[in-house]
Amino acid sequence: MKKTVAINGIQYKLISNELVEVTKNGERLGEIFINSGDWELIEGGVDPIAEAWEDGIGNVLSPEGWG
Repeated sequence: MKKTVAINGIQYKLISNELVEVTKNGERLGEIFINSGDWELIEGGVDPIAEAWEDGIGNVLSPEGWG
């Protein structure tokens, strides 16, 4: 299992089984509280921002940041 994945210039870093840190050009965009299987989707190339995922506390993901 990878710990960091880049999709469309966005870096997703698995912090724990429930938390992913998201950055762009070294700047923090936010965190995603993931469900079981979400990290595998990201590893497989699913783009959480393009698919308008939420961060787990109600904020829609955006390339400008959230929460």
